Amino acid sequence: MIALFPDDKTIFTCTAPSKTFNMAGMHFSNILIKDKVIRDDWYSSQPCEHPSPLSIEAAKACFLKGDDWLDELKDYLDGNVAFVAHYLKTRLPKALFYPPEGTYLAWINLKAYSLKDEEIMRRCVENGLLIEGASSFIADAEGHIRLNLAAPRAIIAEAMRRLEKALA
Repeated sequence: MIALFPDDKTIFTCTAPSKTFNMAGMHFSNILIKDKVIRDDWYSSQPCEHPSPLSIEAAKACFLKGDDWLDELKDYLDGNVAFVAHYLKTRLPKALFYPPEGTYLAWINLKAYSLKDEEIMRRCVENGLLIEGASSFIADAEGHIRLNLAAPRAIIAEAMRRLEKALA
């Protein structure tokens, strides 16, 4: 973000290899603050712990040698998105789904099924599917669910089968 707004001193960029490279246990992140005065003030006011040497080396390995793995991961996740889009279109055509542009979370609009959130959740649980209702994240999200697409395709396929059964 800093590169997009080079004159704005109030924009900070926060990154971490934890999600992209599945290394949340390493507890490593980056906070980039362009303005030295703001950066020094921020660092002096935060109870930052120093990362372990293992975390630093793991992050370096990800950023320096992880391109091929990351390309394969993105292709796989794109495949999961395409699978869900096709499944919903052919098996649950009343569901609305727009492929995500910057995440691996699918937001699925189930309003056309005319079910309250509580009923959707109950039916899903009865069919062995634990989902997150969008109302847990944003207001006015009645009839939407969130599905994590960063999983093996077989698990995504099973989740879709269970969702279909729950909505039948």
